[in-house]
Amino acid sequence: MTFVTYHTPTSGSLPVRRFTGDADRLRCAFFVGIPATGKTLMVQNFTAIAAGRGRTVHLLQWDLVRGAFDGASAATGYPEIDGVTHPVIRKAVGLWAREAVARWDREHRSTEHLLVCEAPLIGNRMTELVRTRDDATEPLLCAPHSTFYIPAPSDSVRAVIENLRARDTGRPRHVYERANAAPAVVTHLWQEIHHLATHYGLTSHGPDGHTYRQDRYIAVYERVLAHRHTTVLPINDILPVTGSAYDVHPATRQLRPRPDDVERALARAANMPADALRRETERWYEDNGGTG
Repeated sequence: MTFVTYHTPTSGSLPVRRFTGDADRLRCAFFVGIPATGKTLMVQNFTAIAAGRGRTVHLLQWDLVRGAFDGASAATGYPEIDGVTHPVIRKAVGLWAREAVARWDREHRSTEHLLVCEAPLIGNRMTELVRTRDDATEPLLCAPHSTFYIPAPSDSVRAVIENLRARDTGRPRHVYERANAAPAVVTHLWQEIHHLATHYGLTSHGPDGHTYRQDRYIAVYERVLAHRHTTVLPINDILPVTGSAYDVHPATRQLRPRPDDVERALARAANMPADALRRETERWYEDNGGTG
């Protein structure tokens, strides 16, 4: 399969064939997973297909929203360390995102509107979207017309992606690529997935935690998404890119927080007990009843 920039998605590839039907049917499409698994590229192509079929697409992406929080004056006490976002920032983004999804649903009732979201989940990055809560957002998140996609490259494809990211570090093709996770961070996140797969007995592979395994990755994310409608997107071929995967269809509308949204969410996150925030960050994969 070949994926290129937003104006020419390849109609013959399996994800594009699936996306064509889903772009007509869905109200919300969420693409989840760790960095370097093809999420942004899948978002790019899904968005292009949906827009081409007459949908008005609204895009919510972790990397873009996080930047608004990182740059806020109220966030000066929560700096990024070694390329890793501070837990307070992560929690604040998640709190805002869950409320933003509900607000979007209220303000865009027409079926022409479609929400597309990219959320890593790991380490409490927008994990609020998969935690069950008795609130106005939950019915939309768990509805059949809301799908959580898990892009899952094969072991060999993942190795190529990692090598390309390492090569391109420091040479971004888009302003948002500057915030891409560094190779060392990606490796650390994969090791966390491996430990979870081993802990839950979700894989029959050996103990090597340094090498990506597609089955472990899928199993962990399916467990995290136990209360959501999910679709695994196997990626078995290299996905060449022309330009940047962040180059989305020009008609796409971005969901971003207002300054007062940022301040309010940061205040809520900062007021969480330190132990509770640490537990929620470390045990992001549990539907733990936190302040989501």
